[in-house]
Amino acid sequence: MKKVLLLGLAIGLILLSVPALLCTAMLWIPQIITNAKLNAFADQLFDYPLPEQTRVVSRDKWVGLTGNSNHCDYFVGQTIETALPLADIKRYYADVTFLPPGGRNEGMEPNYQTAPITPDILANGKTMGDGHQQVSIILASL
Repeated sequence: MKKVLLLGLAIGLILLSVPALLCTAMLWIPQIITNAKLNAFADQLFDYPLPEQTRVVSRDKWVGLTGNSNHCDYFVGQTIETALPLADIKRYYADVTFLPPGGRNEGMEPNYQTAPITPDILANGKTMGDGHQQVSIILASL
C-alpha cells in the first residue's frame, strides 16, 4: 500500500512540475536566443582588429526595448584610446560594415532588414596627458 501511495505522489509531482517547467522554458528560451544574438553582434566589433597606436579602454553591450515596438534594440560600444587623429580613425572604419543581430534588423523596413550596419565614430572630447584621445565606436540596431 505504501508503494502505491509513493508511486502516486511521484507521478502527481511529475505531472504538476511539467507545466511549471514549460512556463519557465517559455521565459528563458527567448532570453537565451536574444543574448546569443547580442554576443554574436558584439563579437564582430570586439574581434575586429584595432588601428595602430590604439588600445581598448572599455566595451559595452546591451539589448533592450526602447519605445513602443515589437523588436529588440541592440547596442554595442567600444571606447578606444589612440594617438591617431579622429579623421584617421574614421577613415580606418569607413568601409567596414557589420551584420545586424541575427542577420537582420528587426526594426527596419523590410527593404533594409538585411542591410549591413556601419559603425558610428564619436570623439569623447577626452585628451590624455600623453596627447592620446578617447574615441567611441558604436554599433546600434534600433
